[in-house]
Amino acid sequence: RVIHVGHGITGVLGAEVAVAIRPEKIHIGLDAPAQSVNAVQGTVREIAYMGSYSTYDVALADGKHLKVSQANASRHPDGIITWGSAVHCWWDDTAPVVLTS
Repeated sequence: RVIHVGHGITGVLGAEVAVAIRPEKIHIGLDAPAQSVNAVQGTVREIAYMGSYSTYDVALADGKHLKVSQANASRHPDGIITWGSAVHCWWDDTAPVVLTS
């Protein structure tokens, strides 16, 4: 049975799907977010400084990795995230995109 779930997504009930979130839609910080069901914890393994933004490779406990991009708002931010930092990553409900085959 084919189902239509909105936003142009069509699929078969029970089919496997993948969910993707763009790296710039994921927030990163040293402290846990006030409220978010869309949150994970991990450790920063790599950082790439790109001038106006940095990208972080965050290793999760289950062995998966997240790529997170964050704007560099100030030259010397308080509570700097660096290699080996334990971090929290979270995203808004509207950030994920469902991918079907």
